[in-house]
Amino acid sequence: GIVTMGKGGYGTIEFWDEYYVVDRPDPYDWFFSFIHISPLIEELVDKSQEILMVGCGNAPFSEQMYDVGYLRQINCDNCSLVIDQMKQRAPHMIWEVSDVRDMNYEDNRFGVVFDKGLLDNLYCYRDPEENCRKAINDMYRTLKPGGMFVVLSCHDEKEVQNSLTEDPLWKWKEMILFRLRNPRFPDTRVSFFTMIVAVKENITQLIESSSSASPSSSSLSSSSSSSS
Repeated sequence: GIVTMGKGGYGTIEFWDEYYVVDRPDPYDWFFSFIHISPLIEELVDKSQEILMVGCGNAPFSEQMYDVGYLRQINCDNCSLVIDQMKQRAPHMIWEVSDVRDMNYEDNRFGVVFDKGLLDNLYCYRDPEENCRKAINDMYRTLKPGGMFVVLSCHDEKEVQNSLTEDPLWKWKEMILFRLRNPRFPDTRVSFFTMIVAVKENITQLIESSSSASPSSSSLSSSSSSSS
């Protein structure tokens, strides 16, 4: 096709139209199936929460989550052709066309925003810093106070953490880091994936904390774990 996968190619609708219709029309997950991390996700994410899955593509990940009880999902992608495909493939689920940098969802709506490779995609755009900032800002906006932003990435945890803390207005109560072994390695070159769970600060708690006599330490904490 005329659109390449080089720097900036991922940022065009034309690339994804060609990718999903011509190159890879069958269901495909760039990372791994939900089954690989289902025990971890089921421990972290309550099935009563409403989940926004951004950049869903045609991966079977969302359907696999639905099958184990995560029924309150909205899956969105800015490629209308892949959303049409998914509506036909899984009509019992919600699929919507939406650009993560400028979504129409209400403020403070979702208990969980799930990004599986979308930031990785934005890192390949022209002007990646600005595109990541816009996307994270809108995902943060739609996330409830106390809600979880779950990010799966091929990139180093420091790079992802830097993206999530670029704007001082994004207040995270904590960040939990996981290193997930890639079940496809060594067939693919990535041996581990980064998963970060960032919990949005509860504004009421923040106000109470700031008005108390002894200030809290840091609003950002991190711990790490690994999954095999």
